[in-house]
Amino acid sequence: MAKKDSKKTNKPKEPKLYHLVIYDEKTLAEKFNFKLTNRNLFTYIGLLFIVVFAIVFLLLIFTPLNALVPKYEDVKLRSQAIQNRILLDSLKHQIAIRDEFFKKMRIIVMGKDLSQLKTPDSLYKNKFISQEQYDSILHQLSSSDNSYFQMLANDGSNKSISTLHFYKPVSGIVINKFDPAQGHYGVDLAAKKGEPVLAVLSGTVIMANWNPQNGYVIMIQHPDNLISVYKHNSELLKKEGDHVQAGEPIAIVGNTGENTTGPHLHFELWHNGVPVNPAEYIIF
Repeated sequence: MAKKDSKKTNKPKEPKLYHLVIYDEKTLAEKFNFKLTNRNLFTYIGLLFIVVFAIVFLLLIFTPLNALVPKYEDVKLRSQAIQNRILLDSLKHQIAIRDEFFKKMRIIVMGKDLSQLKTPDSLYKNKFISQEQYDSILHQLSSSDNSYFQMLANDGSNKSISTLHFYKPVSGIVINKFDPAQGHYGVDLAAKKGEPVLAVLSGTVIMANWNPQNGYVIMIQHPDNLISVYKHNSELLKKEGDHVQAGEPIAIVGNTGENTTGPHLHFELWHNGVPVNPAEYIIF
């Protein structure tokens, strides 16, 4: 008896059989007949999962549904967009400061009082104020609490301009020297009417227009925070935004404007927002 029991226990179990039948509700006729066991049931479920996964994968790859799935590239692009927005805001602020600086330079060139210009609080930490009644624009520039000029003085570009090679703006005789105490921030060079006026350095024209006091005026922005100014021209050969090379003709000597008594060029050189004596760097 013990031997018979051991044989029964060692006999493999038969797999369970599942029979799936689909009938027609009206005729009760058999439409579909499918047999399943424990083994092939898991096989069919696995195959079904693989097919569903493949279909979903293809839909996400080749249809607009892939936009719903977050990607590493999207996160990286979003982060880059945020950084670009910050840089753009900073650039807008710097451009506004630059435009305000050029506006001041235009007023100086036209011989007007700089204190008439109101500086927006959003551009500078402190308002532009006249601490005392100075007798010249030079004193206002050198003592004003202007953060743009302070930035120019501390931006690491304060190297000596004496190492630069300046072209002579025009061939002529100095008839009026640099004298900031008298409000004369450049040198006057008597020259023949019609002579070309040359750019002393390469740069970009930031102003080219006419005003009653100084006639036709052209102003050029150079590297190293240098600005050159040319007044009383009879004609301007360049316009705002033009890039000029050193020694290139930019205007024609004339006698325009109220502050002139004959054909000559009034030439100014500004460094870091402060007028300097051109005769110290150019042999006239």
